[in-house]
Formats: sequence, structure tokens, C-alpha cells
Amino acid sequence: MVYSHTTLPGTIGTWSGLVAVLLLTACSVTDIRRHKIHNWATYPAVLWALGLNAAGSIGDGSGEEYKFLGAIGFPNSIVAAVIVFFIALAVYSIAGGGGGDVKLATALGALLGVDRAMSALLYTFIGAGVIIACWAIWTVGPIFLFKAFARRLGAFFFPGWVGPPSAEEKVFLQRPIPLAAFFALGTTPVLLGLDLQW
Repeated sequence: MVYSHTTLPGTIGTWSGLVAVLLLTACSVTDIRRHKIHNWATYPAVLWALGLNAAGSIGDGSGEEYKFLGAIGFPNSIVAAVIVFFIALAVYSIAGGGGGDVKLATALGALLGVDRAMSALLYTFIGAGVIIACWAIWTVGPIFLFKAFARRLGAFFFPGWVGPPSAEEKVFLQRPIPLAAFFALGTTPVLLGLDLQW
């Protein structure tokens, strides 16, 4: 359970919530403008997450004086960062994208904990998938989109049996997508306390 020192819902009114909002804002801006998520944003966010959770773990962690941190516990922070790192790395390996997306997801995992980070990832990937699929169907059509993804997944999982995407399909599939903005959209409900119960 995360506590806030304000009347704002969820984690948004805590130090952990503030770090998450600043991280998502900075990464969304740089990802949209330059297609880059910088280490200067993600690495310090992980350190802040670990520091806030270490401070929140002093004593029994239940004291009123620590609730403003939004701490989830140091072990939960580390475990969430590791789990989210491997999930984001798997998605990166299959779908492509940038390594900054993996680092951003890891930082959010360290800030949110396992349950809320999984909710944020689910919201992010579903939202990104729906919006990107609608945009792709609108711009290139459903048949082109289906062929491109089928060949990419087939070539990844069955390289000897399925040929890779065509040159035109590769160009389309390798277009940079500012995933940080989708992380911001997917994490906002979680910060407001609308996470799923796992």
C-alpha cells in the first residue's frame, strides 16, 4: 500500500509519484522531438527509486513520517525493476524499438513495484498497440500490415521456414515510435490509483 501526504489519489502526491511524473515528462518530450530517451533521465530515476525505497524501509516502514515518500519497499523496488527489465527487453527483441524504452520501463518498475508496474506495462502496450495499429491500418492498409507483422514474427520464431519482411515492409516496421509518450499514457492511471489487482 502506498500512502500520500496530500489529498491526491494514488501515488501522484508522493515523492515517488513526482519522480515518475518528471521522468515520463522528460522522456516523452525527448522521445517525440528526437526519438531518444536519455540516460540522464532514466539512470537517476532508478537511483531515486532505490533511495526513496531504502529510506522508506528504515525501521518498520509504517511510520507516518515515511508515507510522503510513496515507498513500496526496497525488495519490491529491486524485484520490480528486474522483472520489468526482462519483459521490456523481450518486447524490444521481438518488436524492435530503442534501448531507452527498456531503461524507462526499468525505472518505472523500481518506482512502482511489481503489481503497479505490471499494470502500467499492460496499459502501455495495449494503448500503444491499439493506437499504432489504427494509424498503420489508416496509412498502409490492413493487408500490408498483417503481412509485415506475420513475416517479422515468423522470421523471428521460425527463421528457416518463414522469410523476412520485404524491403518496403522493413522500412515501415523500422519507423521510430515515441514509446515514452505511451508509457506516460499507460502509467497515468496507475499513478492515480487505477491499477489492476494481480
